[in-house]
Amino acid sequence: MHESLEMDIKDRKTFYEDSNKIIYHESMDGLIFNKDNLEINVFTVDHGDFNPSVGFRFSFKNTIIVFSGDTAPCDNIIKYSKNAELLIHESYNTKWIEHTESIYGKSASKVFKDAKNKHTSTLEAAEIAETSNAKHLVLTHHIPSIAPIFSLERDYISGMSKIYSGKITMGRDLMMFYK
Repeated sequence: MHESLEMDIKDRKTFYEDSNKIIYHESMDGLIFNKDNLEINVFTVDHGDFNPSVGFRFSFKNTIIVFSGDTAPCDNIIKYSKNAELLIHESYNTKWIEHTESIYGKSASKVFKDAKNKHTSTLEAAEIAETSNAKHLVLTHHIPSIAPIFSLERDYISGMSKIYSGKITMGRDLMMFYK
């Protein structure tokens, strides 16, 4: 984990006087914070060559929120998402990728092949949410990017409700969710 933060730490030490106060704790799967009814767990996920990569599980007074981070489908995301109120999961849309590849050719194909090895399709995210019994699935890190237009969003999540019985939302910057 420390290796993945090396460049960031080096930059901070170069530009900030008090950077020597950085306290770093190596941690992989498990509890990293527990205070005032808030528990935070970190867990490893599969982001291909970009490992270690992590997701987070936040538990507060019987409410569980999980953030997948960048990941291909993996056992840990299912394990830590069990019975989550909110599962925030990155996604790509296979049909949209194929359409984009048909327009832009080989250069796009190489990029998207790489993306598909490191990320989760919308249908895979639906399977993860259903298997883990998450109540609400919020899709983020949309690949390809999508404008916030209802008809486009509806097309992006097409087929997911056949797999996942819970609520599906296209995540947007600054969104808030209330229980």
